[in-house]
Amino acid sequence: MNHFHTFESFLLENLNERRDKDLYAIMRPVFDSTPEYVFKELYYAHGGLFKTEFQNLLDSGMDEDDIEIEFDDWIDLTWKKKIITVNISDFTEETQNAMIVRQMGNAELSHVPGDAERTEIQRKLIGKYGEGKNEPVILLKKKNGYELMEGWHRTMSVLCIGSDGTDNYKKWDKVKLNAWIGDGPGVNDI
Repeated sequence: MNHFHTFESFLLENLNERRDKDLYAIMRPVFDSTPEYVFKELYYAHGGLFKTEFQNLLDSGMDEDDIEIEFDDWIDLTWKKKIITVNISDFTEETQNAMIVRQMGNAELSHVPGDAERTEIQRKLIGKYGEGKNEPVILLKKKNGYELMEGWHRTMSVLCIGSDGTDNYKKWDKVKLNAWIGDGPGVNDI
């Protein structure tokens, strides 16, 4: 029974991996103007923003042309990679609140796989390489600040460099953050 369970798990994992690759191959041309790094981050992220929404639309029977229309705001984004100087105040209220709930990485979330370990790894990397040299995070430039899409552990670890030792995060010093930033006419509709 245990052997069968292991084999069954192996088949399921391979089937899911194959489906991921097939879906990736279908989706990638739709997002042809999105840098590969950004696309992969959003596709493979925990919960897979692109993957989940795209699969749901495919499952609903929508054809690829209509699905592409559903992602128009994403497709029309212009992406630039740059180092920005920020503290928590430069992010949208929603992003700020999520960071506050997570206590800038000090509160472990049970629904995020390896949350504490991932935070610790990012803090060590930031300590070794310094601010602005993090693996790029994915941000959307909205009218009310940056919305953090991917790279929560990286972002909070970098922001902690500016800590004044209090939990008044808005008073922390600004720090350099390496990011891919999406901007465009429909960015506020995303």
